[in-house]
This record gives sequence, C-alpha cells and structure tokens, in this order.
Amino acid sequence: MNTKTSCEVTLTHLKNKQFITSHTLLLEQSESLKKSGLLKSALLYMLAGECKTRQGKTSKNKIKESGELFLKTKKPIMLLDIGLPDLEGDVVGTKLLKEKIDL
Repeated sequence: MNTKTSCEVTLTHLKNKQFITSHTLLLEQSESLKKSGLLKSALLYMLAGECKTRQGKTSKNKIKESGELFLKTKKPIMLLDIGLPDLEGDVVGTKLLKEKIDL
C-alpha cells in the first residue's frame, strides 16, 4: 500500500473512532519513515500515542520515542499543546530542553 493510501485508510479509522487499528497503522507508518523522514515519523508517533490515550491506556513510550526522533533532526521544532497526550508535563519539550540547552 502506498503512503497516500495508507494515510487515507488510517484517517478513515480515526474518523470512525477505531483507535486500536489507527494506532497499529500509525506505528507501521512511523517505523517505515524512521530512516527517511524523522520529523514525519515523530509526528506519527505522537498521533499513535494519542490513539493509545483514547483507548484509555498510557502512551508514555510513544511520546518518548517521538521526543527522541525530534532530537535527531538538526533543528528540532517546538510543538504547542493542542490536545495531544500530556504526561506529567510536556515530555517532548522536557526531553528537548534537557538535550539541547541552546534552544
């Protein structure tokens, strides 16, 4: 399945509140992009974490993985909290600040 089709299928599952399937598809997409698109991969991990949260489960590992991927980019971006999973403060932001003092 190509990337566009895969994204459309994932969005359809999200719209239908099928979070387990969405979570799985987002993780697969994120893994496939890890070597070629770190930023896209990190964002997909964050979305997978949100799906996990919507299932009533913890998404801490997905958010940490996302933070690590953001750190691998030369100039990490800061994300505003727009309703994404929040674990005892901003995990991604905290990780970025600890690792990159010059932000």
